[in-house]
Amino acid sequence: MSAWTWTFVRIDKLTPEQVKSCVNYAIQSNTHNTYGTYSKMTEEQYVQDWLKFHKKEYDYFVNECKVDPSKMTDEYLTKDIKNKMKLWYYRQECYQKCLDGTMSIGEMLQKTHQLRSNSLDFYVFKRNGYYYIQIHNEIFRNYEYYDGEFTTVESLIEHCRNYKGNHFIDFSKEHDEYHEWNDEIEKHVREYYEAIGDGNFVVHFG
Repeated sequence: MSAWTWTFVRIDKLTPEQVKSCVNYAIQSNTHNTYGTYSKMTEEQYVQDWLKFHKKEYDYFVNECKVDPSKMTDEYLTKDIKNKMKLWYYRQECYQKCLDGTMSIGEMLQKTHQLRSNSLDFYVFKRNGYYYIQIHNEIFRNYEYYDGEFTTVESLIEHCRNYKGNHFIDFSKEHDEYHEWNDEIEKHVREYYEAIGDGNFVVHFG
């Protein structure tokens, strides 16, 4: 299985298109989780489903997950799912404001408490006083797993040049197979990351 090329961009350096891509990815992901399913139900329906699920899996939660039995009562679980849905709806509202341009992505991440690496819908970390967010669409892939990271165009390209073998895919092409590093993919990678700027991105393979 190949590694992924992970690209993170400083949130204050994101283009409008990159912001939309990040937010739309989160919105799409949210439609396929439990809360997205519950958003299509009435409150009474999703509360009953939540209670039914926890009753069915009571032994697992209490014995395997060590959940306090006091947190498995109907009263507690009802309050819990209502609060979770309230927060879910609030996040979706903030995401839409971000898409509409009435809220910056930085403000949105702050208001939804996602300026941390284990956030709900975004992969964010802080480095040298700046926040970086994952860009989900890969422009190229390197088959290699590598522990290091790259923050400049030249260091990224130099590393790829020195990696021999059919380990690269160029996603600017409609169809591409793994091949050696070449001038064509180098041009594409250089143009993409130079547009972001040295120090404004972090790339790693894994």
